[in-house]
Amino acid sequence: MTENNKTNPLFAIQNENEPDIDWSYYMRREMQEIVPGLYLGPYAAAMKNKYETLKEQGITHIVCIRQDVEARFIRPNFPEHFEYLLLNIADKATENIIQHFIKVKEFLDNCFFFLEAEPWYMEFEPIYRARMSQMNGQRSTCTGPLKRKFED
Repeated sequence: MTENNKTNPLFAIQNENEPDIDWSYYMRREMQEIVPGLYLGPYAAAMKNKYETLKEQGITHIVCIRQDVEARFIRPNFPEHFEYLLLNIADKATENIIQHFIKVKEFLDNCFFFLEAEPWYMEFEPIYRARMSQMNGQRSTCTGPLKRKFED
């Protein structure tokens, strides 16, 4: 691990000197940080009695995924304090979730706009360049299933 990586929050979750934290069944009702600043959890993690926990963790945006029938009782609890993205997605194997990817990506981009100002973010140069190209409206002119030409 380089000196730069020691200050990089993305590497902090993979610190080899700390013991691994395994997921256990009781954690299913809690939010868990899956990458720095991004948490995954059930609706119960954002209920009305969890306001202080959400604020303490620095939560600013919440994606709420629910089924159509749940819309009556699963809804934003703190719309005046957090930005919400509500998605109605059926819990079935044939549900077309791809249609929601662009909307979720744009929502998350608004959450993580600060990354470009962080010096460690530049270490991920290919991702950074792709993001900057996309934001500047640049698109590939190549067509077909392969955009990269392989040389033997």
